[in-house]
Amino acid sequence: MSPLEAIVEGAHRLADKTRQTYRRVARDFVAFAGDEPTNWTPAACDAWVAQLDVAPRSINVYIAAIRWVSRRWAALNVGACDGARDFAAAIENVCVPAETLPASPTPLGRDEVEVLLASCGRDDDPTDLRDRALRAITFASGLGRAELADIEFDDLDHGQRTIVISAQRAKRNKRYVVRVSPACWARLDAWLAWLRRRHVALTGGVFRALRRSLDAELGWEVEAAMSAESVYRVVRRRAQRAGIPGRVSGLTLRYTLVTTLRACGVPEHEIAQRVGHAVIATMATHSRGRAIAATDGLPT
Repeated sequence: MSPLEAIVEGAHRLADKTRQTYRRVARDFVAFAGDEPTNWTPAACDAWVAQLDVAPRSINVYIAAIRWVSRRWAALNVGACDGARDFAAAIENVCVPAETLPASPTPLGRDEVEVLLASCGRDDDPTDLRDRALRAITFASGLGRAELADIEFDDLDHGQRTIVISAQRAKRNKRYVVRVSPACWARLDAWLAWLRRRHVALTGGVFRALRRSLDAELGWEVEAAMSAESVYRVVRRRAQRAGIPGRVSGLTLRYTLVTTLRACGVPEHEIAQRVGHAVIATMATHSRGRAIAATDGLPT
């Protein structure tokens, strides 16, 4: 077993499928460049990527895998191996080919945002109240569908109008706090008020699945917390009903938030912090698409 494969085997937090992929990539790289760290140079890394005979999108997986392995190698061998840090730096300098990058969703324009929010305008319909709150929080925070589905009542701070995303559910396993506007919080409060009127115990997931009751007097039955897939379907279905063209998802709303913040002149590091990214470089993929001419703040 090569030293890089041993790094993968020692990482107990990797899922089995991920471990298999990383092990295969590490084995492939060592077979190409050799098992001596002195051979792991930027030129060797570039040559390895150039000779990969895999599907274009798989190249991204290979590069991501070897970057992860290189960082672990460097962290465990600093001081013991002169080439460890150089190897990690070499891999970080290998660029993902532009033609293999997935196309970014096109951010929505301000009119489309308003139409999407207005499509849930009925105060007597619990699905409208829920979906209105769901999308308002998405626009305000840039949370992914899994994070939205995982928000619990204990994560809400009504006094500060904040939502705590715990380390178990946050990106990169780092806890962070999302602050939302008064208008956004008012939409969330309207949904919570409906739940209280139905005497629903405010524990567990905030966004619940709803089902029409067979009893006409009850109207609606509140079920378990929505799944990430349910959140995706809600956003997509509402966009279709609003007549917004294209495939609109939670990621579209996330790109809309980032693009709007940039148009408002918000610094990159603040945008990265707001949407839960650990590094500004991650935000580069959100740069595509049309800009929104917005000077009066975010849609709420």
